Amino acid sequence: MKIEDLKFDERNYRVHDDRNKSLIKKSIDECGLARSVVVDSENCLIGGNGVVSQVDKDTPIRVIETDGSELVVVKRTDLKTDDEKRKRLAVLDNSTTDSSNFDYALLHEDFSEDELDELGVIVPVEDPEKEIITKYTRKISVPIYEIKGETPKIEEMISTEKADKLVEEIKKADIDDETKRFLVDCTTRLYEFRYDKIAEFYAHQDEKVKDLMEKLALVIIDFNKAVENGYIKLNEFIENVFLSERDE
Repeated sequence: MKIEDLKFDERNYRVHDDRNKSLIKKSIDECGLARSVVVDSENCLIGGNGVVSQVDKDTPIRVIETDGSELVVVKRTDLKTDDEKRKRLAVLDNSTTDSSNFDYALLHEDFSEDELDELGVIVPVEDPEKEIITKYTRKISVPIYEIKGETPKIEEMISTEKADKLVEEIKKADIDDETKRFLVDCTTRLYEFRYDKIAEFYAHQDEKVKDLMEKLALVIIDFNKAVENGYIKLNEFIENVFLSERDE
């Protein structure tokens, strides 16, 4: 088999821009070929379209036929663990993958959003300014809060310095008392929380304090509870506003 016998996938889900192609070419030229490419029984590329686009047409090919039940290992006999070329290859081999993107429009033609989520693809949406906003998934890993050190002091977990300065300014202002009370209440939004310290504090507490901290969303153990308490609704609200404005 020759390079010209390989068929590019006309519905390739990965987009290889000029920068990505140049990185692939750089990796091949400096470090040689590393990963294998994958074709189907009709020699159409499943994985490796970008690599095949950058190799020399006279590059020899070795075909390993498999039905997917065995792991095909590419062993670079010219490289040792401490070789500089091997170190560069370890970076380039991954950076070439990271610098390509999915063709999301094409993915949407072939898969539903639930299917893409199942496949591990987080699909971004474009805002009116053509900036990309990543859609978040609710499939999250719950953090484990374990005691790692001494219980933090209260003053280590929260700083009210900015708020306190503004409170003094509000109190001196020539405005009515009702407005002052409102503005003073609003200064709490300037409180700065040290969530690493809060997590450590949480790990030392009894169940009652832990429950109250969870209700305040200082830590999140139960994602659904956080949703019920209203702390996750803001993201949905912003997304709905964005979608409604985009449709107008």
